[in-house]
Amino acid sequence: MYLDNLMIRCVIRQMMALALVPEQYVQSLFVDLGEELNDDVREELANLFKYFNDQWMRQISMWNVCEVLDKTNNFSEGYNHRFKRRIHNSHPNIWAFIDSIRKEVDTVHDIIIQINSGMRPRTKRPKSRIVEQRMKELYDRFHNNQITVHDLLRRLSFFVAHAK
Repeated sequence: MYLDNLMIRCVIRQMMALALVPEQYVQSLFVDLGEELNDDVREELANLFKYFNDQWMRQISMWNVCEVLDKTNNFSEGYNHRFKRRIHNSHPNIWAFIDSIRKEVDTVHDIIIQINSGMRPRTKRPKSRIVEQRMKELYDRFHNNQITVHDLLRRLSFFVAHAK
């Protein structure tokens, strides 16, 4: 369904991109997404729309990242990866786990010392910087009334759900 139907793919990507538009527009954009569909596609996506409405539209401020400077969870993913490597085992015994936590505390203390002494954070990858710049340009165009909120959503949808 998703891979075979361009309309479904566009709508689902726009649904994901709702997290990137200013919060005050999310509700109306969500309603508009459903209205833009033909009857067959609307019927195919009815369960998804119901789920999204029931589970996510009640707590928009919890997941909307439009005003958040770093819109990714790369830092937490990196931390989880580092801690998992430190443990060396998917089911450690309690002593190995405690030892890993102690080593992690030491690492965090070292990082705090480095930050306090003026160490600069790691630079982002060029691809990430390009994406951030393009998104900033879209937001600027929107705030300068050069594009509509619907255009903003459509264009932001190209930044979500890429295969790795």
